[in-house]
Amino acid sequence: MNTMSQRYPSFHHLLRPLVWLLVPGLVAAVVAITASASADLGLVTIGGEGASDISGYLATNIHYDLDEGNPGLIHVVSLNLIGANGRTRPTTVSITLGAGQPASTCWATDGDKWTCPVSFPVAEASALRVVAAG
Repeated sequence: MNTMSQRYPSFHHLLRPLVWLLVPGLVAAVVAITASASADLGLVTIGGEGASDISGYLATNIHYDLDEGNPGLIHVVSLNLIGANGRTRPTTVSITLGAGQPASTCWATDGDKWTCPVSFPVAEASALRVVAAG
C-alpha cells in the first residue's frame, strides 16, 4: 500500500448509494415543479390561444371570392362581425387561412361588414382564424 491510501481512506464505496439516492430525488423534484407550473391558473390570465366558443364577437355571412385570373387562389374574404351584445363593433380585424400563415389585415366596408384582401391557394386553406379587437 502506498502512503496516500493509508492517510486518506477511499470514499468510492459510498458514492454508488449516494447516486442512487440523489437521482430519484432530482426526478421527483422536477416532476413536482412541472406539475405545479402546469396547474398554475395564473398563467391562463396572461393570454394565449385556444379553440372554443369566444364571447367577444359573432362572425356571420362569411364569403370568399376566387381570383378571376387564377381561380386556384382566394382573392378576398368578407364577413360580418358584431359583438355578443349586438352593439359592439371591432376596430381592427385580421384573418389567416392556414396554420403558420401571416395575418391579412381587414377593412371595415359597411357597418359590421369587413373585407379582407388575400392571395391564398384554395388547396392550402385549412381554417379561418379571425382576430378582432376593439
